[in-house]
Amino acid sequence: MAVQILDGRSLVALALGFSIAVASLAPTTVAGKDSNDRDRVRFYGWVESMPEGLHGTWIIGGQQVTTNPRTQFDQVDGPLMVGGCAKVDIRGGVVHEIDSEPAVDCR
Repeated sequence: MAVQILDGRSLVALALGFSIAVASLAPTTVAGKDSNDRDRVRFYGWVESMPEGLHGTWIIGGQQVTTNPRTQFDQVDGPLMVGGCAKVDIRGGVVHEIDSEPAVDCR
């Protein structure tokens, strides 16, 4: 039996010539380097908890992140709130931005 991760959201197991689709197991993570050659990570997930206000410790998609006064917030697609979908950009190990996203981005 072979296991292949297709897009970070879906897991497909191939066995005996047929496939079995399994529901989303983890938020999508994209890692790479930006133009300044600093580590960059981006992921989407449901906001599970957040601080009062915007600065402090969040849990998004099962991952704990901590924002600071330099973190940017984009709430164009709705308010950032528990139960909402969000995108997190981390650069150089620091949370650079948290954006509200349409629910379809977290499914």
